[in-house]
Amino acid sequence: MIKGVYETHGHDVAVKETRGRGLPLGGCLFGSAVGVVLLLYGISHGGADGIVALAAAIPGTLIIAPAAVYLIYRAVRDRPALVIGERGFTDHASITGVGYVAWDEVAGIRLDRVWVAIKLRDPDPVIARQPAWRRALMRMNSKIVPGDVIIPTNALSMSSQELINLMMDRLQRSLEGEG
Repeated sequence: MIKGVYETHGHDVAVKETRGRGLPLGGCLFGSAVGVVLLLYGISHGGADGIVALAAAIPGTLIIAPAAVYLIYRAVRDRPALVIGERGFTDHASITGVGYVAWDEVAGIRLDRVWVAIKLRDPDPVIARQPAWRRALMRMNSKIVPGDVIIPTNALSMSSQELINLMMDRLQRSLEGEG
């Protein structure tokens, strides 16, 4: 048994998400509250002060409030961040989690700072399965980390090295099964 992980369905390994999201959630809730206060101030006061308050409140509220909602959703849901199986893996580790990817779609796996970057043989089918907003986020991610699927390891209950070793082992077993 690997620390921070539990077995499901025999051979699948489900990796839990850490509960270390309190600080980001608190920051988002505080930022959302500040944004709403500035928005109300900007609406109720005219002149330069109101315009400055609105200029700060609108972008902040449009970005921070949805982030807070997403972090609350992540905190209350009860499903693993990542499930690694014999035939593939299911990624729900971040907002850009792509869902199920079969091992025969994977061309390579590598650690890049705090991410596992997965290169796909043909990324188009996996990307096509995603909603438009997630495809846009995936394009932005690909400019930062070279890879088609990006799994952040800092929020997982398994170390980066354990995760890479497990994924490489499952990929290798899958390749050996084909041959």
